[in-house]
Amino acid sequence: MTEREDDSGKFEFGSVFLAVHPTEILAVLRLRDLLGLPNPKEIDHPLMKTPYAAITCLPGAVTERDELLEQFLAVVRQRDPQVLPVGL
Repeated sequence: MTEREDDSGKFEFGSVFLAVHPTEILAVLRLRDLLGLPNPKEIDHPLMKTPYAAITCLPGAVTERDELLEQFLAVVRQRDPQVLPVGL
């Protein structure tokens, strides 16, 4: 993101960090992992060549309960059980 884009307020991202963090790509890769689907070994895109492109929290590494997240997921499952199966 250039300084001009940042100053204009018309850029897609609200911060420089969001402009260089591949949030959506990492989320899709993580979901594919959880569903047992294969992921590409490498994604040839500039965003995926940054230090932010690594999934650093492996499954089971987060052991603290997040009550707000659990409440949110319960509502999601209640509204559409096929969107988020129990266990994910």
